[in-house]
Amino acid sequence: MKRYYAVGAGVAALLFVIILAISGIRSCAIQNRYEKEVKTREETVVAVRFYQSDEDDAPIGCMFVEKGKDFTVPYIPYKDGYIFAGWYNGTDENAVIYAGANGESIQTVTEETLLYPRFVPIGGESE
Repeated sequence: MKRYYAVGAGVAALLFVIILAISGIRSCAIQNRYEKEVKTREETVVAVRFYQSDEDDAPIGCMFVEKGKDFTVPYIPYKDGYIFAGWYNGTDENAVIYAGANGESIQTVTEETLLYPRFVPIGGESE
């Protein structure tokens, strides 16, 4: 003869509360670990955004690099009749080159950086 035990509503509610508490503690621990990883990542990684010109509102590309580390730009732009000279932090004559024509970094970055391509006319001065 089988015996069946009825679990009272109070015991079932208590088990339900215990299960919720355990899963809540676990999800808080996961969320705290995630927040720590994001904070650590924000402290060590910066965005580098690539624009076709200083008139563009939207970047043509973006990458995240570690602060102070070398990086390689995956974008090599093309302009008909010109040779790509590298990625600069501006479009004026005082702009600093950050990555050469081969995409290898020359300067390291420590904060969000906007880079613009510089082109040299074939047989002429830079643009």
